[in-house]
Parts: sequence; C-alpha cells; structure tokens
Amino acid sequence: MSTLIWKDYSVIYTAQINTLLLETGGFIIVSDVHSFLSVDQNYIRCIILDCPNFSINDFIFLRRKVKQGIDIIVIDQDWNKKLHNFLKNQRYQLKKREAAFNEFNSSSFCCEEMIQINKMNRSVIIQGNIEVEMTKKEFNLFYFLFENKGQIINTEEIIKRVWSGLTSEANVYMTIQKIRNKVEINPKSPELLVTKKGGGYIFNYPNQI
Repeated sequence: MSTLIWKDYSVIYTAQINTLLLETGGFIIVSDVHSFLSVDQNYIRCIILDCPNFSINDFIFLRRKVKQGIDIIVIDQDWNKKLHNFLKNQRYQLKKREAAFNEFNSSSFCCEEMIQINKMNRSVIIQGNIEVEMTKKEFNLFYFLFENKGQIINTEEIIKRVWSGLTSEANVYMTIQKIRNKVEINPKSPELLVTKKGGGYIFNYPNQI
C-alpha cells in the first residue's frame, strides 16, 4: 500500500511511475487535481496533505473524492485560520511534518531513492517522479555537492569551485536554503544537504549512482 502526498509544487507524473509506486508501496506525490484523480485509490492507505494554499472548498472536494477508509493527515503549518479551525472542528488529524512522515515509515524519501540529474535543462528528478527546476547557480552547487556526496565540502571550496571565488559565505548559505526548499521534505531539518560544524556541507546520499 502506498502513501499519497499532496504538495504545492509541480511534479512529473506518469501512469508508468504511478503503477511502479503502487506496486512497491512507495510515496506518490501530486500537486493538482488531475494527478490526484489519476491515482488508483485501491492501493492508497493514507493521504498526507502538505498544501497550505488549500481553501475550504478545495478540502471538501478532496474529501468527497477520497474513498471511505483512507485517512487524511494534514500537515499542521501555515494554513489560513478559517481553514485551520474548520479542520480542527471536523476532527481531522493535524500533525507536524516529521510526525506525519515517520508514522508511515519514511525517514527521508529524498535520500532513499535514486536521484537523476539532467544537465541540459538543469533539472533534478528525485524519487523517480519529482522534477525540481533550479537556477544555474542552484544547479551548479547541487551538482557539485552531488559529485562529492559523502564528503564534507567547506564553504571556501564551494565559493572557489561554484562561484570562481567571487561571492560571500552568506550567498552560499542562501543558495543552499533555496535548494533545500525544493528537495527536502522538511527544509528546516534537512536530511539531504546537511550542514557540518566548521562551515561545511555534505550531500548525505548513501547510494552510488
């Protein structure tokens, strides 16, 4: 059985990937109604809703389309107050992101699945179906750390290799944060791009590609 995650960002989603994830019990990531309706709910055990831009009408539509017996867990974050109160009054499960994912045995979908990198359009595909578009600098930094995965790379080396020595540590930090916002389940508690003491970063990816 698979867990469906509805997030705000766009993803590449195909019938072949859908079938694979359903068969392996992995996560299925959607961000729009069309993708959601294409999923065979007979193989879904839970929906994690990580989409604070939803309105009450959006949620009611979702609830009507979800088969009976499938739990909906809502990530308790920056939802608008009216919707938040509505969900609480309806007794939906409101949980922090870490608790919601840990409950369904996912320490980090980013680190456990293969990462594919397309140099032509500077895109990164994680978990087989999530395409992440990056700026040139974001991609260059991500790719540099990826090439050196498992090694601690200090900030000075990053500045030298990615910016040709022409930037600041603050800019490196800001770029790392932007990348984390695109690839991490919880950017505030990263598991893929990890900060190390002394001003370095490590691409925490155990599998070799």
